[in-house]
Amino acid sequence: MTGSTDSTACVANIGFFGANGATPTACPDNSGTGTNTGSTDSTACKAAEGYSGADGGPFTACLEDTYKDAVGPSECKGCPINSKTGAGVTGS
Repeated sequence: MTGSTDSTACVANIGFFGANGATPTACPDNSGTGTNTGSTDSTACKAAEGYSGADGGPFTACLEDTYKDAVGPSECKGCPINSKTGAGVTGS
């Protein structure tokens, strides 16, 4: 791979967004761009697992007894009946 003669060939790394050739901005906490590079808009930042919010943020942690197991704008879901999240919960 070789370099370029134009700064616009420089694109944002994973977890960042910004105009090509400019200094990129990090996605907000609890979000990222997945495996995508070259994102130019904040809406490329997707809510991480355990957080909800529209693409680009802001992102909010799921409340107690809810969960979100996928990256993206989906909402947190309630735990199944007779189950919960939070302190004191063990995996065994």
